[in-house]
Amino acid sequence: MIKMENRNYDLQNVNFHSLFLEGTQYEVGQQMGRMINKLPGGKEFATSGKIDLKKLGFKSFAQLWDYSEECCPGITQEI
Repeated sequence: MIKMENRNYDLQNVNFHSLFLEGTQYEVGQQMGRMINKLPGGKEFATSGKIDLKKLGFKSFAQLWDYSEECCPGITQEI
């Protein structure tokens, strides 16, 4: 028998967005850049160098780099 403990949990709202982009790596990068430019503060966030890798679930920049290449082969060559 499993013993259940009484716990109080705070509810959180989570927003999730996904995209499907088509084209060459260059065209996809251009599309992403245009979308980022339209977001309030998007350009500053994307170019600030202040990305918190741990908040994104990565231990290092190299891990983020490898993940980017896995998801979109060739994208790191564009960067």
